[in-house]
Amino acid sequence: MASEHGRIGFLLQRDGAAATIEWVRRTLCIYRHALRDRAGYGGAFRRPIIESCCEFRHWLRRHDLHPLRSENQIEA
Repeated sequence: MASEHGRIGFLLQRDGAAATIEWVRRTLCIYRHALRDRAGYGGAFRRPIIESCCEFRHWLRRHDLHPLRSENQIEA
């Protein structure tokens, strides 16, 4: 898996901050759930999924804690 930075930036431009925050939260939840299944996708791609989860958490800490910011102030 590539860096999530590009995907997040694309979503910010296309869908706006609120939709991007929701997507990051939802995807983080999906990836964390996949990590529990070592026999399936979560096992085969464990390291890249963990790296993506770390990027998602970092991005949420950086942006989601400021709900009053306008979309134009949030960058990937």
